[in-house]
Amino acid sequence: KIEQIKEKFGGLRIYTTNSSDYVYGVICLASHIASNTCQVTGTIGKLSRDTHGTFMTLSEDKRNEMSFTEIQ
Repeated sequence: KIEQIKEKFGGLRIYTTNSSDYVYGVICLASHIASNTCQVTGTIGKLSRDTHGTFMTLSEDKRNEMSFTEIQ
């Protein structure tokens, strides 16, 4: 059972109860894909942060446009 799905610190978080190993694997794969996908454009993205401490996964173009800095 899925309890919660949310974005936190620029990544996908999915919380479940009574998950099988298969479901856990699918969730891990989805989280990994989301952590490398721009939240705005759907293209390749990297975890980024602005000066106010907001985290987002953004493409290079959006990162520059929105004044975010890539987190190494």
